Amino acid sequence: MRQELADLDTALLDDGSENAILRRVTGVPPSATTAEVTVRAKIVTVAQSELIGSTHQEAIGIIISPTQIAAAGWPGLSQSGVSDSTLPQPNDVIKRLANGHEYVISMVDPVYLIEGSVSRLVRINMKAMR
Repeated sequence: MRQELADLDTALLDDGSENAILRRVTGVPPSATTAEVTVRAKIVTVAQSELIGSTHQEAIGIIISPTQIAAAGWPGLSQSGVSDSTLPQPNDVIKRLANGHEYVISMVDPVYLIEGSVSRLVRINMKAMR
């Protein structure tokens, strides 16, 4: 299982991947709390559509490793009703550092490998919209 995670981390360092900021905001202003972590991500546009005039909607697919999340202890706070608060959640935000665009995460699909009675998170697939 460790090898699969190491292979993903290596692949995400290759060309075609980029740095992004994963952000979670909890609470409401003025006492809202923000937690951020920089992750290496493979991001691909899966759909674009023109809404009105020059306004566009864009859907992206994202692959990240849990390595940076675990190393940073992100998000550092717990959410009630969430089984694993270290996983990105719908309504978290991912910001592409390459172009500054922010996307709201709409779907999270964690991938676990199971060996005997042990399961380990090795990849996180997501979809997001802007």
